[in-house]
Parts: sequence; structure tokens; C-alpha cells
Amino acid sequence: MKKNVLFRSGSNSFNFPVVVITGACRSGKTLLGNLLATCPEVEYADEPWTGMVLPMAADSGKIEKEFASNMFSAYFFELFCDLILLRRANFRRKDLSSIWTKKTAEEIDLRLNNLSTRGD
Repeated sequence: MKKNVLFRSGSNSFNFPVVVITGACRSGKTLLGNLLATCPEVEYADEPWTGMVLPMAADSGKIEKEFASNMFSAYFFELFCDLILLRRANFRRKDLSSIWTKKTAEEIDLRLNNLSTRGD
């Protein structure tokens, strides 16, 4: 007997557009992503491993496509909730991936002090 497995995270849907930047190695994806991340209301996740591996695993037949699709959606929902709430932020000022290179001090302060949950 086959059991269905679902991944749910809140409503598991965004009320804003999501853009995926793709391209060959050394083509400027990271540069473009970092540049876009400096814009208000824009988040950037540089090559999230799970998000890259799930489609490949499904395409190769290692896991079922429907299962991978549900897991993929839930993963990205959780990833962007964490990005917005700064749960995955790098606060080391000297690192290239530092939140300080992408967001203003005011926006960082606003998020840290006014956003606590997905409902915010």
C-alpha cells in the first residue's frame, strides 16, 4: 500500500512573485543576485543546495516527482520565510555574503525588531 507524504508549511504559498536566476558557471548569477538583493523587498538565496538537488533526484528517478515537487515547494517556502525573518542572515560585516552588503541598517533593524513570525 502506497502512502502519500505531504509537506506543509503554513499556507505554503507566497503572495509575492518569485524569480529564479539560472545560468552557466561564472556567468554572473551571484553578481546579479547580490545586486538585486540590495533592492527593497528582494531576497536572495545563493545556490540553495536542497533546491538544486531535488529536481535532479526526481529527474533521475531516485525519488518520485510528485514527492520531490511537494518537498521543493515546502523547502522554498521555509527558505524565504527564514530569509525575510533574518534567521539565515550572516551578520559578519567583512564577509561577502553579509546581510550588511545587501540591506540598510534601518531595514535590518526593522526586521529584527518588528518581524517575529510568518504572520508578520
